[in-house]
Amino acid sequence: MTTTDLTTDELTTHLRDDEDLLIIDVRTPGEFETAHIPGSWNVPLDSLGEHRAELAHIDRDVVLVCQSGNRAAQAEKGLAEAGMARMRVLKGGMNSWVKEARPINSTSERWGLERQVRLVAGSIVLLAI
Repeated sequence: MTTTDLTTDELTTHLRDDEDLLIIDVRTPGEFETAHIPGSWNVPLDSLGEHRAELAHIDRDVVLVCQSGNRAAQAEKGLAEAGMARMRVLKGGMNSWVKEARPINSTSERWGLERQVRLVAGSIVLLAI
């Protein structure tokens, strides 16, 4: 199966017009808590294998989301092998969604992994001076 990307504009239109759309966010729970698309479900890529059989029987349009699109494409491949159809991947992932100021939900004040790494690296540089 070839990945069919969905742009942020297309997803926004689908969210407005299609009540039966399912958004599966395959990022880690920490990333999901930091920011996610309203109404999305968190099924981390690491645990997707244990849920493949259940997900493969979903008979509705599905959009797979991760931070940049790479993990969502991996999830699409695995789910397609399990027999799931009607999937698309959000092009650019949450990076694009947030950059374009689309609506997000946040369940914590937790920092994303990249921001945490930058803080630690910056602290090390400051201490070394």
